[in-house]
Amino acid sequence: RIANAAVLARLAGQEVAQTRLARELEGVGSTAAQLQLALEGVAPQVEHVRATIARDTGEIASQINSVIEERDRRAAAVQQQVAGLQSAAESLRNRLDGVASAIPQVEARTIAETQARLAAERQHTETARQMMDAGQTRIDGVAGNVAGQADKLGSVEQRLQIGERQAAELRERLAGAEKSVAILLERMVTPEALLKALLMRSVILFEHDDVLDNEALAAQIAGEIALLVAQTGAHIRVVGHTDETGSLATNARISEKRAGVVMQMLVAKGMDAGRILAVSRGNTELIASARVDARAPSRRVTFELVSEAEAK
Repeated sequence: RIANAAVLARLAGQEVAQTRLARELEGVGSTAAQLQLALEGVAPQVEHVRATIARDTGEIASQINSVIEERDRRAAAVQQQVAGLQSAAESLRNRLDGVASAIPQVEARTIAETQARLAAERQHTETARQMMDAGQTRIDGVAGNVAGQADKLGSVEQRLQIGERQAAELRERLAGAEKSVAILLERMVTPEALLKALLMRSVILFEHDDVLDNEALAAQIAGEIALLVAQTGAHIRVVGHTDETGSLATNARISEKRAGVVMQMLVAKGMDAGRILAVSRGNTELIASARVDARAPSRRVTFELVSEAEAK
C-alpha cells in the first residue's frame, strides 16, 4: 500500500508537471505567434529602409560624380585662364621691349628737329639784324642827303619839311623792321611751340572699337607728346571720336574707350595722369574722306592743349 501510494504520488506529480509543461508550451506558441506577427510587420519597414538606403546611395554617388565633374571643369577653366594670362604677359613683355627700343629713336629725332628749327630761327634773326643795320645805314645816308639838299635849297623851311618827311619815312621803316624782328622772335622754336604744333598735327586712328590701326605709330606719337609735356609742364586734352555708325550711346561709349586707351599709353610713357583730361565726343566731329573706307578717318583720337585757367 505504501508503495502504491508513492507511485500514485509520483504519477500525480508527473501530471502536474505535464500540465505545467503544456501551459508553458502554449505560452511559447503564443509568444512565437506574436513574434511571427511582429516579424511580418517589420518586414515592410526593412524593405523600405533597404530601398531608402539604395536610393540615398544612388543620389550620393550622383552628387559625388557631379562634384568631380564640376571640379574637373573648374580646373580646366583655371588652366585655360592661366594659359591666357601667360600669353597676355608675353605679349605685354614684347610690347614693352618694342617701346623701350623706340624711345631713344624718338628722342634723337625730336632733338634733331629742334636743333634744325633753332638754327633756322637763328638765321632769320641774323637776317633781321642785318636788315636793321642796313636801315640804320640808310638813315645815315638820308641824313647826309638831307643836309646836302638843305644846302642846295638855301631855305630853312624847305630843309625842315624835307627832313621831317624823310624822318617820318625812316621811322615807318624802322617800325616795320622792329615788327619783323618781333615776329621772328615769336617764331623761335620753344618746347611749348613744339608741343602745340605736335598736338595739332597728331592723330591716332582705330580700326574698330578700341583696336588701334597702327600700334607702333600710336606708341611713337604718345612718346613724343609725353616727352614735350614733361619739358613744358603743360596739361593736354585727349579727345575720342567715332564715325556715324551706331547709336549715340554706343558712339559715346566707344569714343570714351578710345580716349582711355591713348591715355593709358601716355601714362605708360611716363606722363603724369593728372596732366591728362580724357573726353568723349562720339560722332559730333566727322571727317569726310575719299578713301575706300570713308569712315576710317573719323575713328580717331585727337589732342588739344588745355589752357592754364582750365587746368586749374
